[in-house]
Amino acid sequence: MTHDALLDTIHRLLALGRSPNEHEAQAAVARAQELLLRHHLSMDDIALQARPEFQEECVWHGRLRVPYHVRRIADVVQRFFFVRCILLSRRDPHTGWNRSVQMFGRPQDLAIGRFVLAYLCETFATLAESYKRTYCAGTSKIRSFHAGLADGFVDALREQRKRDVVTCPAGHALIVIESELDNLAREVRHG
Repeated sequence: MTHDALLDTIHRLLALGRSPNEHEAQAAVARAQELLLRHHLSMDDIALQARPEFQEECVWHGRLRVPYHVRRIADVVQRFFFVRCILLSRRDPHTGWNRSVQMFGRPQDLAIGRFVLAYLCETFATLAESYKRTYCAGTSKIRSFHAGLADGFVDALREQRKRDVVTCPAGHALIVIESELDNLAREVRHG
């Protein structure tokens, strides 16, 4: 049996270990443990093999500072949509400072994160413009308005998450992905 086939078999046995049939689940986990011991593998070896493929995408780019509302929206998106956003500043000798918001995640999560970020940026701009016209608000008032909008979205999404949370044996997979994303973000930020 090749190494990849062995890892695939162990993954399948561990998945079968979540079976509602107690005897089937016990037998599958026991067989997976036997294979791990026989081939001198640990669960870390299995987890490393199952690491999801992450991608990076620039979701905002400019020469000026990243606008306050874009930073707040990026924070909302990374809290609730399984992506990480990093603000980067790079000095180019020809053009000066370039600033960007980079988003990291699995391809399907990036697509959703990018959509939500664009939608919220457009929504924030429309609402802020209306607020500015109605109340003749200056920059500091608009900044406070953006902060209130972002906090409102966070509260609404937090409540929705509480309603939607269901306990399931496979629920730990999201924690692994979030942990891997955090590690990747640290590498990019400090590497």
